[in-house]
Amino acid sequence: MKKVRRLFFLSALSMGYSITCFSAPHYWSANISMGMTNAALSNNEMVRIAEDVQRQYSSAQSSMNIPLFGFGLAYNMPYKNVTFGLGLTALYLNNLSASGSESTFVGGYGPYNTLNYTAQGQSYGLFLEPKLAWTHYAVQPYFLLGLGVSRNDFGHYVETSINPESPSPGVPLNGYDQYNLAYEFGVGVQYVLSSKPNAPIIALDYRYINWGNAALSSYSGQEIPNNMSLGQLTSSSVNVNLIWPF
Repeated sequence: MKKVRRLFFLSALSMGYSITCFSAPHYWSANISMGMTNAALSNNEMVRIAEDVQRQYSSAQSSMNIPLFGFGLAYNMPYKNVTFGLGLTALYLNNLSASGSESTFVGGYGPYNTLNYTAQGQSYGLFLEPKLAWTHYAVQPYFLLGLGVSRNDFGHYVETSINPESPSPGVPLNGYDQYNLAYEFGVGVQYVLSSKPNAPIIALDYRYINWGNAALSSYSGQEIPNNMSLGQLTSSSVNVNLIWPF
């Protein structure tokens, strides 16, 4: 019986030693990222203005190319050939724009008074990001997921006449900050720049992000208050990342 207990103890000790050998000390890392994004925002929204008056807002611009910026911190747990990281990343999109046509319907008939519209905005996101990297070699593929919150700020709404015969622009919509549940996923490859401890890492990745909905608010004096949805904002980006372990 003593021999069996001794054998069990030595096996457990050996297993624990093996697991310890396969893992390295956990560490923190900071990263900054910058990339080019193709962002899409579209809408076909019918908004009631009064009892028998509605306006339809239809998008004419389906996508735009704009920069994306990001900063993050992560806690990294290395094991044999893989590293699991859990990070918090802030992302920012600037120079977003929405444009289209606005038409008035009265009593179910129309359209009347068709005008063009534009609006400008920016988006902010904060994501909790699990990341798994294959670290056996200096060139390391990885994938990540992200879940968080976003704020889509749109305003500067302007209406313009389509041609000299078109009616004059109407009352503009007000700016609005739309908060959403947002998510992302990405794949990429990273390269450790040297064999020294805490060596910096450069990475290239693709990310798809759903930022949620964007909207403008009804103008003061509208008989039936109703926000105008600009649609769902999504983006696909290719990003360069610089990572500093510490």
